[in-house]
This record gives sequence, structure tokens and C-alpha cells, in this order.
Amino acid sequence: MKPAYPYFKVIICFLMCPLLSGIILFSISDFYSFFSENTPTLFHEHGLTGLWIYIVYGIYGLIFFCIPAGLLAGLYAYLNLYRQLTSYVWVFLLGGAGAYLWAYALIRMTGKDISLSNTADFSNYQNLVVFALGALSSIFMAYLVLPKKPRSKHNQKK
Repeated sequence: MKPAYPYFKVIICFLMCPLLSGIILFSISDFYSFFSENTPTLFHEHGLTGLWIYIVYGIYGLIFFCIPAGLLAGLYAYLNLYRQLTSYVWVFLLGGAGAYLWAYALIRMTGKDISLSNTADFSNYQNLVVFALGALSSIFMAYLVLPKKPRSKHNQKK
């Protein structure tokens, strides 16, 4: 008997990718300023409260990027992705592209007049950061959440 695919777990966990990306983005920028400019981090200034501030920043990421994360999570569950190389490649590319295109859409919604040709330039580090955060948080979540592919009957040992 084939085990049931964990749809709910896959959708909920992939919805948390923007939360993870927000925490990573703000903690990296905070620690970068600590090491480059010798300014104290939120953790150094506020103790454990500083960790909650990182989580609040992650919630901002979840608020702004929940729509593409939800759409991609639904797509991953619909496709019944398993732990295999092709699934990881798809999750990496779609997660990065989804975050990147949604960031472009959010910038356009603010009224800034930017062209798509300017945003497709990965020599600008901000463009690369959005893609990288979406792709890396997605691949990390895929590694944690996606189930192992069940064996088919003719591949099982007797």
C-alpha cells in the first residue's frame, strides 16, 4: 500500500520559507554591520529580546511574500515532489524565481518606474540577494520536508 503524501506538511512548511528568509536576511545584515563597523547586534544590545526582533523581521518577510510562497507550496504539493535531484532543482529554481518576480511586482506596485531589463541584471547585488534567499530557503525546506519516494512493487526486494 502506498503511503499518503503529506500535503498539509509540505504546504505549511513551504509557506514558512519567507519567514526563514526574513530572519536570515536581517541577521546577516546585522552581523555584517557588527563585523565591519563594530556596531553591536540586536542580540548584543537587547539580549533574548533581540532574537524576537529577528523573528519580527521574518514575519515581515512572511507578510510580503506569502502569496508566491503559498502558490509555490500548493504547486509542490500538487506535483507530489519527493526527495530526489529533479525535485530539488525545481524547488531551487522556482523558489528563487518566485521571490525574484514577486519582489519586482512589489516594487512596481509602489509606483517606481523600473524596467524588467534593469531587474534582470544580476550584477546588482540586491537582485541576486532576493533570488538567493528564495532559492536557498526553498531548497533547505525541501531537504527537511519532502518525503522519500516510496518504492514501487516491482523494485522491492522479496
